[in-house]
Amino acid sequence: MFNHWVEDYNDNWKLLENVALLIGSFENPEAVRKILGKDSETFRSSDKDFEDTTRQIEEASKILTEKEKRAARRRRKVKE
Repeated sequence: MFNHWVEDYNDNWKLLENVALLIGSFENPEAVRKILGKDSETFRSSDKDFEDTTRQIEEASKILTEKEKRAARRRRKVKE
């Protein structure tokens, strides 16, 4: 249980670090690159890749919404 707590703590810390780097990248992107140890590495994608990713996110969102609706119906039936 302690190991799980430590992992959760590390995950939260990493999230905070990433948020700080994201915010800092707007003010001083060069400093963030130096902190991350990356000289000129950037992720690039084409418009087609972006559209495919957007479509996949929308499909996943629809599936999750349908599951939530079914779960809500089941909860209502149980409560009645």
